[in-house]
Amino acid sequence: MTTNLKEKFKVWRKEDEIIIGKFWGEQGEEDARKFVEEITKLMETMEGKRCILIDASEGSKSGARARKIYVEFAKSIKETDKVTIFGLGTLIKVIATFIVRAAGKENVKFFPTEEEALKWLKE
Repeated sequence: MTTNLKEKFKVWRKEDEIIIGKFWGEQGEEDARKFVEEITKLMETMEGKRCILIDASEGSKSGARARKIYVEFAKSIKETDKVTIFGLGTLIKVIATFIVRAAGKENVKFFPTEEEALKWLKE
């Protein structure tokens, strides 16, 4: 498990098949960059379909530069990969939906609970 020094996120693998990222609080540009770097490092160790589960239940808003980093990351996700985000508040979900649409991705879904998100990833 990787934790950044400011304790704003954690990234780890679950059962060698799913990458989990959890963040909390407001995300600035450097936080977003490090979060994406950690997820990308783990993705590079996996072959075939890669699944990413992001827990945003304790997250807050992201700055404009952070959102731009997330858009670029979403664009880099392969069509065979699946990404799900759960626990988004209304405002954060609107922003996340914008990011996914800006990236042109259909393999990214939002769910209210971790259980629903995991079920979709494992389909």
